[in-house]
Amino acid sequence: MGASAKLEPTPARSRAASLPGRRLLTRLVAGDLRGYAIVVVMFLVAGWINSAMFEASTLQALAARAVPIMLVATGEACVLLLGELDLSVGAITALAGVLVISLMNGGMPTGEAVAVAVAAGAAAGFVNGWCTAVLRVSSFIVTLGSSFAFYGVALAAAKGVQVPASEFGPTTWLAESFGSIFTPVTVIGIVVIAAVAIGVGSTPWGRQLYAIGGDPESAERWGLRVRRRVIEAFMLSGALAAAGGVLTALLLATGDPTVGSDVLLDAIAGAVIGGVGAKPGEGRIGSAACGALALIVLEFLLNQQNVGASTQQLVAGLVVVLVGLGRLEPALTRSLTNNLPRPLMEIWQRRTALTEGRR
Repeated sequence: MGASAKLEPTPARSRAASLPGRRLLTRLVAGDLRGYAIVVVMFLVAGWINSAMFEASTLQALAARAVPIMLVATGEACVLLLGELDLSVGAITALAGVLVISLMNGGMPTGEAVAVAVAAGAAAGFVNGWCTAVLRVSSFIVTLGSSFAFYGVALAAAKGVQVPASEFGPTTWLAESFGSIFTPVTVIGIVVIAAVAIGVGSTPWGRQLYAIGGDPESAERWGLRVRRRVIEAFMLSGALAAAGGVLTALLLATGDPTVGSDVLLDAIAGAVIGGVGAKPGEGRIGSAACGALALIVLEFLLNQQNVGASTQQLVAGLVVVLVGLGRLEPALTRSLTNNLPRPLMEIWQRRTALTEGRR
């Protein structure tokens, strides 16, 4: 009797295991697949309100706007997994955009200029990571200070104004479409984001990021190279921020030294919407990128409804706060969900059971 009692699963876990459809629904609503669910819902809502949403020209324009932000959000999510924060991604984006246009204006081939700009972003990330991991200065303070420095360098290099492309047309091939809706920008973004998501989710290096974020002291005791992984995560964040800045600059044929502030907010908000950042060591990189895409779709929808910029900021902030409620501590979560309708209560209970099971 005692042995059989030990083998008997808890009712909540048993129901979740016996209903895979509901288990998937739970993960989509409040789990690690949330970003994917949110972006699908946003697309459906936008398409229902405005049928032009699914036209090829609209999707191409949306991709051109979203892919650079998704790249930055992907890098930011890698840092957030560790329980750190990179506030310099916006400044790195601006600096990389100015750098790549300036180098190409000087006669450097496109490929070499892009490589130099992305390498500069990785170097900026190394500085942030080294100060955080080796000097043990708070990443908030380090990246806040470095963002001012990187913005200053970008403004100095651009002499305080936008840097237009002079005698080349770098946007021609980036804007060409194939397969109706795909452009080189879309393909580049999907490939890079997928590679990072797979690398973080399926390789020993990525699993170490989750382990360090979940419990850095234990990770260090088990022999993981915590300092090195922190530096590498910041370098990846810097490189992806630079890649986003390069794509934006090439598409617009202009390097803008002031472009980074909106990029920073969109990237962090997108990662949070996708389920990364509320708790170290939790979330999926792909879901964070989808969260950024959902934010851009929301922006498109509000623009189509002629909603003012200030109201758009307010709506985006409310979305982030509402999504963040799904990551509250259990005691507070229970107090807020006691009065939910029964179907939503059951979904929330299954979400809690799955989270406990993963731990």
